Amino acid sequence: MVAWNNETNLVTHGRMERITPHNVCRWISIFMTTPLLPNLQGLALSVGNKLIEIPFREPVLKQYDVVTCIAPLFGSEQWQQALLAAHVYRRLLKANCCLYRFGTHMHLYVRSMVSPVYKLLKIYEEEGYLTIQPWLRITLRTISELQFNPNVNVEFRNQAAAQTDCLLQYKESASYIALMDLDDLLIPRMGDTYLEEFAHLFNSMPNVAYLHYGKENTKLKAVKTATQFNLMETMSSIQFVQVSETGKVVADPRYLNTTWIHFPVFIAKGMERYNVPLHVNAITHHKHVELFNLMETMSSIQFVQVSETGKVVADPRYLNTTWIHFPVFIAKGMERYNVPLHVNAITHLKHVELVTSINRSTLSQKVWFLPNTVVEVAEQELIEKRNINEIQKDFERMRNRADVAKILPSLPTSYVYLKAIAQCFQETFYKLHYSGRNAEIKCPGPDRCLFPRGVPCYNSVAEFHSIDDGSRINLHFATDAKFTEQDGCQP
Repeated sequence: MVAWNNETNLVTHGRMERITPHNVCRWISIFMTTPLLPNLQGLALSVGNKLIEIPFREPVLKQYDVVTCIAPLFGSEQWQQALLAAHVYRRLLKANCCLYRFGTHMHLYVRSMVSPVYKLLKIYEEEGYLTIQPWLRITLRTISELQFNPNVNVEFRNQAAAQTDCLLQYKESASYIALMDLDDLLIPRMGDTYLEEFAHLFNSMPNVAYLHYGKENTKLKAVKTATQFNLMETMSSIQFVQVSETGKVVADPRYLNTTWIHFPVFIAKGMERYNVPLHVNAITHHKHVELFNLMETMSSIQFVQVSETGKVVADPRYLNTTWIHFPVFIAKGMERYNVPLHVNAITHLKHVELVTSINRSTLSQKVWFLPNTVVEVAEQELIEKRNINEIQKDFERMRNRADVAKILPSLPTSYVYLKAIAQCFQETFYKLHYSGRNAEIKCPGPDRCLFPRGVPCYNSVAEFHSIDDGSRINLHFATDAKFTEQDGCQP
């Protein structure tokens, strides 16, 4: 590596770490660290006998208590889940004497999204609810995609790289970083805000680099028509279905630099992982959505007693990279903490039922926290009605904006891409994974799926560059990433 600024230059060698913890895919994520210079003006890689200047970005400087990084979205059309996440996660702000929401900034990585949903979320970005970043398919200028498609050789649209990118962007500006999917909802149970819950756990265990929250599948209802959508009704319909999945991570960024999909592969020496017990808290995975308004949607959440792989909340001081579910490496002396399910868990909005309307008399007066755990859990609410009411008020404020009201009638009433992707992933990955036939799994990802055309979509695009000097190293990178509207979403 060669770096320079106005005053001097530096030649240095990087230290590489592997992020992906398996060999299922031909292309994996690698993280390299090297000392550089202050006020950096240029950065180049030495490839063969050439110096190839490469683009670089400054980290985010704006300070946040908590940032929630959302895994890359593709063919994204589920606006109900996007609105639910945006209003629940939103950073704490005083409005009309009341504190709304639980206090985190949401960072979305987007490969492709149907046009009206993209236009709606751009308004939410302007309002400060979230940040939208293009996440690119890999394009090689040195070989035709018909001969070799790198995207079918990268795990789940390069999700580990996206999560690591988010971790590094906010490493110096966020106290804690949560790594989630859009249909995951983590509601604080050990404090009024995310900062209070995460600080309580991290401060009580100073050698923990990241928290691992379990993920609990739920079912809920949501109206198909956006003009009738009510968050209170939807949240009140949530029910736990007693199925758990692999969880996710909350990191202390001081001790993590990278992460995989569900957890980091490496953490700082001396640090640990803490698994949050399910009876303490869990991620609500909104996996089964019955399509019906924001209050109705939250009130409809039900736990279905199935747990899945969880997600991570990190202290960014101790992590630089992460995989999909957790970091592979953490800082020396640090640990992972698995949050017990009875303490808290991610609410996985896995089963969303689309309906034309919701009968409010059928909704529960309280949404109960019922994780899939052998630990006896006293009756506890997943989210209090006062919080649901405040979230609904915030949604109504946005809904009454002229630009939002103009877009709502154009939002999709059915999921074209969700159906195609779910069927494809079931055939190419989940059917094999859950039956123990892992040896038959090919590198999983959306590029193995057929995406319908005829739907206006915003796709991420960029100017791609490929350098091949005949050595063993080929260098490919992109500049000027942006979104463009096209016929159909790309995988």
